[in-house]
Amino acid sequence: MIEKLKGFREFYPEDIRERNKIFRSAERISRVFGYEEISFPSLEPLDLFRIKSGEEIMRQTYSFTDKGGREVTLIPEATPSVSRMLAERKDIPRPVRWYSFQKFWRYEEPQSGRLREFYQYNADLFGSYSTVSDAEIIALAGSILNDLGLKGLYSIRVNHRGMMEKLLRQFGAEHPEKLLPVIDRYHKMERDDIEMEMEKAGLDSSRVRALEGILEKQVPLNGIRQFLSENGVEFTSIDEISWLEHVAELLSSYGINEAVFDASVVRGFNYYTGIVFEAFDIKGDNRAILGGGRYDNLTSVISGTEIPAVGFGMGDVVLELVMRSAGIWREENNDLRVSLCLTSVEFLKEVLPLMTEIRNSGISVLIPPEIKNLSSQMADAAKNRSRFAIIIGKKEIDGGEATVRDMISGEQYHVPFSTLKGWFLKKRSESDI
Repeated sequence: MIEKLKGFREFYPEDIRERNKIFRSAERISRVFGYEEISFPSLEPLDLFRIKSGEEIMRQTYSFTDKGGREVTLIPEATPSVSRMLAERKDIPRPVRWYSFQKFWRYEEPQSGRLREFYQYNADLFGSYSTVSDAEIIALAGSILNDLGLKGLYSIRVNHRGMMEKLLRQFGAEHPEKLLPVIDRYHKMERDDIEMEMEKAGLDSSRVRALEGILEKQVPLNGIRQFLSENGVEFTSIDEISWLEHVAELLSSYGINEAVFDASVVRGFNYYTGIVFEAFDIKGDNRAILGGGRYDNLTSVISGTEIPAVGFGMGDVVLELVMRSAGIWREENNDLRVSLCLTSVEFLKEVLPLMTEIRNSGISVLIPPEIKNLSSQMADAAKNRSRFAIIIGKKEIDGGEATVRDMISGEQYHVPFSTLKGWFLKKRSESDI
């Protein structure tokens, strides 16, 4: 028997049902925010990612030379492809709000929350440089998590790259960009190693300790000014603090109260230019659920046309772990599903038009491929998770009404064929279905 490759998944029906809830939730919330769905190729020129992505991602690509001699790769992330698509269409009115839900590939060691093949939701807002845009994209992220049942179970950690560079210069770093990778690994490295790397970047021991005091804590986003002041930060020319404060006000108006300031969130050293953020479950058991930020320079690198942009990506792997931990991954399937049970195959052609009519109304109807005895068909209906069984025999055909059995309560109803579709539609609308 040939087994599946390491780091790849396969989904059985019960897995797909729950996963589709994520897709539907993300799609619904995206649309009410005014975002439109796009799709892009699974295979792209490798140069597209050489331009944008860091060395780590380049090492993780599933890349190869195709039969035409071109260097190509299975896409490891969305942003370069989305930016290229927008740059190619100068006729699209701005601002542009796009989202996608596609499959990605990265060759890295599989571990909890990280696989070699995964689905990822991405949302981007192009053509606007404002606190309103930044707040909207974070509110979109929070609204999706809330809609999935995670409200109160996560935090969104926010920072600003421009502010961090100014702050690091205040602390004595002549080249703050050299410190960003160290800060990004702050919670993953040993403290002695962190301090050594910071001192190599030009910070003396007292400044290192002061900076650690900032990196250690998370505070409400609207309390950033007081927090930094208490930790020795001067506010001369740090306009980004006011930027973050306004974003905090807007998020509060959105009803998104999970945002906190976290100076250790720096992300994508090669292209983020402004606000950056990541969402984590409050237990701290998993990797980031999602992450994003402002990347105003990327489209100019790819196409020569500068377009301000802010966006985020959310993978399904960590999201599933968080939802499982919260006990909301495996919920009862609430789709109305019914099974047709016949006492004789001769009645099938008479009721098929009616079953088709019910199916056309959006209700799932299972037709038995083989006509067994009635008790076996009822047992199959239960195994197939049908809420109701439609029983059709000679009595039902002669009387023009179906016998409908509730598979949970065992109660039976006699419903005229002429009203059967409407009867099921009413049942579907009831809260207990």
